Amino acid sequence: MANEDVADVIGFLGSDGSLYCSLACASEHGISVGNDVDQDEYEALVESESVRALALCPGCGTEFPFSWPDREPN
Repeated sequence: MANEDVADVIGFLGSDGSLYCSLACASEHGISVGNDVDQDEYEALVESESVRALALCPGCGTEFPFSWPDREPN
């Protein structure tokens, strides 16, 4: 049984500023330093414009298994 207090990891933010699907994928592309990202962290990163909302992993091209938040027009 999974611990419900642990946030679901949705990606890996590499030290190059790209959001990969996983640490394993980032490592295959030469990125081994970074942090796991959950949905709340991702939304905060998009709000702060630290990452761009991408639909595909830049390493392997796999589609991320979640939907990106809709942005309100300014």
